Amino acid sequence: IDPAVAIPMELNKAEIKGGKYAAFKIKNSLQSAIQVLNFFYDLWLPENGYKIADIYGFEVFSESPDSKSYQEIEREIYVPIEPA
Repeated sequence: IDPAVAIPMELNKAEIKGGKYAAFKIKNSLQSAIQVLNFFYDLWLPENGYKIADIYGFEVFSESPDSKSYQEIEREIYVPIEPA
């Protein structure tokens, strides 16, 4: 984001550091997303020799949450990883 752009008070600004991320798409409820993340954490990470890195993860929305509910929007979830 251009430093000259004003960020609304209700939003936070954070720098996303470079690194390796595991990414997956999901379109469903928050509970469904949590189930996917649990599977990822409990099975995928250890089976592939990774752990979650100590940097921010993030989501990318296909549409604005102003126009559709969270569960109707396709999202890409990026989880920072590093070798275990």
